[in-house]
Amino acid sequence: MATHEQRVDRCILHGLKSIGLGLAVGLIASTLIFKRKRWAFLLSAGYGIGSAVAGCDHELFHREYLDPCEEERKMRKNKKKGQEDSPKPSA
Repeated sequence: MATHEQRVDRCILHGLKSIGLGLAVGLIASTLIFKRKRWAFLLSAGYGIGSAVAGCDHELFHREYLDPCEEERKMRKNKKKGQEDSPKPSA
């Protein structure tokens, strides 16, 4: 199970990669394709920042970590519950 510090570290790394990639794509697109138009650079930088924020939000608040043993126990428990709920055939 990941600690909060590990999650924050992953969030920061993902953010730096996303923003860097967005800036790089924007710089290349702005320079080569759109003849130094600023909107192409800003658009891809905004995409990189948005991707970083979404990734951090998922990493910090919406990710559930389960140990393999816990997951297996939950599956067994649900399986038993399903068997108990079903009607037993009478002889």
